[in-house]
Amino acid sequence: MEQQQLTVRQLRALGAVWLLAPALRLYPATAAELAGRAAWLSPLLALPAALGYGWLLHRLLARRLPGEDTVSLLRRALGERASRAVLLLIGLFFLFYAAFSLRSGAQRFITTIFPQAKPVPFTLSMGALAALAAAGPLRTLGRCGKVILPVLLLTLGFILLAALPTVRLENLLPLRPRDALPALAGALPGLDVLAAVLFLSLFLSAPGEGQRFAPTAVWIALLGLLLSLLGLTLVGNFGAELTASLQRPFFYLVRNLVFFRNVERVEALVVALWVFSDFLLVSCSLTAGVRCLAPALDRPEKRLSILCALAAAVLACFLGRSAASYAALSERVVPLAGMSLALLLLPGCFLMGKWRRKI
Repeated sequence: MEQQQLTVRQLRALGAVWLLAPALRLYPATAAELAGRAAWLSPLLALPAALGYGWLLHRLLARRLPGEDTVSLLRRALGERASRAVLLLIGLFFLFYAAFSLRSGAQRFITTIFPQAKPVPFTLSMGALAALAAAGPLRTLGRCGKVILPVLLLTLGFILLAALPTVRLENLLPLRPRDALPALAGALPGLDVLAAVLFLSLFLSAPGEGQRFAPTAVWIALLGLLLSLLGLTLVGNFGAELTASLQRPFFYLVRNLVFFRNVERVEALVVALWVFSDFLLVSCSLTAGVRCLAPALDRPEKRLSILCALAAAVLACFLGRSAASYAALSERVVPLAGMSLALLLLPGCFLMGKWRRKI
């Protein structure tokens, strides 16, 4: 695999594009279920924890030697034997996350456009494209992210702007002191989405990259504001109870919009645009997974990337074959596994490296 590195701007563009896939899958409905009408405030309540986690990753990156990437830093911090186990675990999670993202993208098409379709054609076709991208230069994915991000943000902004006139304030206010604890509970889905973006970014950042934390903090805050605006629009239109009951409330919102008095049913176009978010998320997850697995298994990255992409595509065909199993994966298994690795294992590695005086 060619080790052409991402620039900081490319990595942030990719991170924003990644966010749009899990955010529309996990955040609105789950936050509405936990927080009720306060769901639109939950991402803002998650920001302090997300900023703290971002600062921790920044401090971890600052410990890298010149020319050292994140994987090499973990090997130095933990030692050869422990680092193999940790990198193997993280690499397998990234492959599983790539497979689940393939399955989730297929499910979006099925629930919004093709209700009688099977997920296998979607997962295999997207998996093949992601495999080709992951085996190529990483900077190509970065350029793709910079091109796609404005299109997705303009589309999202246009839809949210069109939906604002139908927001009902009684669905959002008043907020009372008893809403504080549910709002904090509703912050967990937003924190999960933001932490996942930061965690994946860590393993794709350029070696020995030094920068101030302030621009990263602004970037994290903007992502949190975007989630908050999304929650405000959805809960304001549907109410918390209906938002929590819908599998993909954003695309139901799009389905109900009428543009220019006669242009209806634009959800097919919007769903098609979100394929780019799936594509970049899957490709970058495969890339990060291979970067972790190659040193853990003593295998060359180029050969391993093909095997990992094939394994992810095949696994995606068997994930979530029933509605109940897919819901369990989407709402519990994937978020819990991701948050455990991002918020527990990685800080533990940092502390272990400090204790061993290796970083």
